[in-house]
Amino acid sequence: MGTIRVRDSGVTNAVFHVVFAAIVGGIGGWVLWVGYPFTLDVDSPDFNPLILVPALFLPFAGWQLISGLRYANHARRFGATVLELDSALRPGRTLVGRVDTRHTFSSEDAIAFELQCTDRYKTQFDDSVRDREVVEVVCSESGHIRLAESRTTLPIRVEVPQSGYSRYDSRKRGDVQWVLEVSAPKLGFKAAFDIPVES
Repeated sequence: MGTIRVRDSGVTNAVFHVVFAAIVGGIGGWVLWVGYPFTLDVDSPDFNPLILVPALFLPFAGWQLISGLRYANHARRFGATVLELDSALRPGRTLVGRVDTRHTFSSEDAIAFELQCTDRYKTQFDDSVRDREVVEVVCSESGHIRLAESRTTLPIRVEVPQSGYSRYDSRKRGDVQWVLEVSAPKLGFKAAFDIPVES
């Protein structure tokens, strides 16, 4: 198997948040533009709960927009961040690869990583009729990346916990996901990658 390339989810997140903000904000703005009688008095014959739509949707749209702009600003500063792996992940083995960015990291930068395995499934609580989604952290491995010299490529070498689940592991209850997060808090750098798992 050749080199596996995985892109950081930051650009996708930026687009999602901005589009979602436009949709939610558009609904809230449309309600204001139509100009329904906004009466909150429940005893009034003109009571109209639609006033709650802009009151809730517009602040939420603003929050989504800010999140999207943060992701976009991160992508502008650090460029397209790509993880290259020598092979797919397999529990009990070493994950080897490198993260390529446009930013030059120095040997003095504090760079950390965390590899986490989660099991996402649905279950019922307290005899509830509706299922609730649960994200269970199966295992995690964290550490630091130390550079001998300034470079734009960060070497990745992680010992994958044997307790983690593979794609078709009989212990899993739902969808297994492995995520590698690389960050340099003082620089404002953070990238997350969905790691492909060996069958």
